Amino acid sequence: MVRENLNMADGFFEHSSENLLHIVRILRTYQPDLVLANALTDRHIDHGKGAKLVADACFLAGLQKIETNDYAGIPQIRWRPKAVYHYIQDYSLKPDFVVDIADYIEQKIALITTFDSQFYNPNSDEPETPLTSADF
Repeated sequence: MVRENLNMADGFFEHSSENLLHIVRILRTYQPDLVLANALTDRHIDHGKGAKLVADACFLAGLQKIETNDYAGIPQIRWRPKAVYHYIQDYSLKPDFVVDIADYIEQKIALITTFDSQFYNPNSDEPETPLTSADF
C-alpha cells in the first residue's frame, strides 16, 4: 500500500489539466485495477470535486494520446482501472455493494479514534461540526 500527497490546496484545488495529469501519472505508475474515491455529492466541497477529478483521470489514463512521464522522465504506458467506486459519506445512498468487515471492526474503530479531533469531545474548544456533535 502506498499514499502520495499531490499537495492540492485544501478547499481550493481545481478540476484542471494540471491536477488531472498529476492523478493520471499516479494511476499509470501504480496501475490499480480498482479505484475507490470520495462521494460525487457530499457536504464537504473537496469530496465531490475530488471524486470527479479522480473519475475523469481514470478515464484519461487509458487514452494513448494523453502523454505522461514517470518521476524519472520515462514515458508511461496508458492504463485504465477496471472499476471506479465512490463511497458513501455524508448523504445516505443505496450502495452497489457492501463489504463485510466484521473480522476487522476492532482495527477500524482503533484507526477512526486516532482522529479524535474529528469527533465529539465535550472538552474541545473547536467549533462544532456535524461530526463533532454529540448526536453523531
